[in-house]
Amino acid sequence: MEILSATEQRIETQQQFTSASAGLIPVLTRVAKRLDDRNWEDLLQETLARAWRARAQFQPGTNLKAWLFTILRNTFKTSVTRTKRQVPWEDHLVDRMSQAPDQEASLLQTDLTAALASLSGDQRAALLYVTENELSYVEAADRLGISVTALKTRVFRARKSVMAFLENGLPGGRMRNTFVGLTPLTTISRRSVA
Repeated sequence: MEILSATEQRIETQQQFTSASAGLIPVLTRVAKRLDDRNWEDLLQETLARAWRARAQFQPGTNLKAWLFTILRNTFKTSVTRTKRQVPWEDHLVDRMSQAPDQEASLLQTDLTAALASLSGDQRAALLYVTENELSYVEAADRLGISVTALKTRVFRARKSVMAFLENGLPGGRMRNTFVGLTPLTTISRRSVA
């Protein structure tokens, strides 16, 4: 009759596998602590979980202790490799890492450029002085050498043309119904009904 040590006993059932593995937990714990003194519990738990999942691959009659140590070592190597690739999470940097998409702004800028190009030179100049340069009507009229009434008329017609251009279609078949920076037509001029 052959006498086998506890680690070399024949393991043929799940109950035998469980009891033999449980007997090796103190030895595995010591080795896990030596390998990773901070996360040794996670290392040990992952090793035992992997061993349990792979228990069908264990060949009866081989050394269970060596098999578990191999799993422990490979688990440790995997965790070290994974840790090297990870970047520590810093909450105060989250807002700086995310960035709003700028595609819509680029499309709007392209659309505005096309709409402004469709205006006459007088209307474009009047509109840009009032909207982009933020000049008052009086200042813009002085720079253009026209009356304030004529400037208001040009700005109104320019805004109306740009809005119509943006609402009715753009080059390339795109449709755009919003435009940032222009005053809605209803607030530009209200005629009194006589």
